[in-house]
Amino acid sequence: MGPVYDGLDPGLDRRVAIKTILTTKLDPEAARMVSVRFEREVRTVARLNHPNIIQV
Repeated sequence: MGPVYDGLDPGLDRRVAIKTILTTKLDPEAARMVSVRFEREVRTVARLNHPNIIQV
C-alpha cells in the first residue's frame, strides 16, 4: 500500500508505526477501494493485543 514510518506520539509518549497509502496514481474507484481496505485493516489490528504487535 505504501511506506511505513517509525514515529513518536507525543500525546501518549510512545513509539508508533505510521502506515501510509499511496493513491495518487490510482483511478478514483481504485483509490476508494484501497482506502476501504486500509480502514478495515486498522479496525482489525486495533482488536489485537500482543507484545509484538504495535497498538493502533
